[in-house]
Amino acid sequence: MTEYAPFAGYIKEVKITWPEGCDSLVDVRVGHGRGQIVPYPIEEEGWLALNDTTETYRPNEPVAANEHIWVEMGNGDEKNAHKITVTVTLEGTA
Repeated sequence: MTEYAPFAGYIKEVKITWPEGCDSLVDVRVGHGRGQIVPYPIEEEGWLALNDTTETYRPNEPVAANEHIWVEMGNGDEKNAHKITVTVTLEGTA
């Protein structure tokens, strides 16, 4: 999934919720035009896969106006669909 930053600023928070039953089978990663930011560090690629938890990350990552912010998910559970929630909070620069 891709959204575009409506203004220049900083990604201040990324919150990911895995509901009960994901059993560490649903992978998630978040980034923007310059690369991956969650999981961190940006120089490495990786995925997060948890169960029945909400994790909050505070990357303070700069983004330009109209830069794409992306979330990738992979469901490794062959039997069940899962709904993961990812919220990205931006703060504009004045």
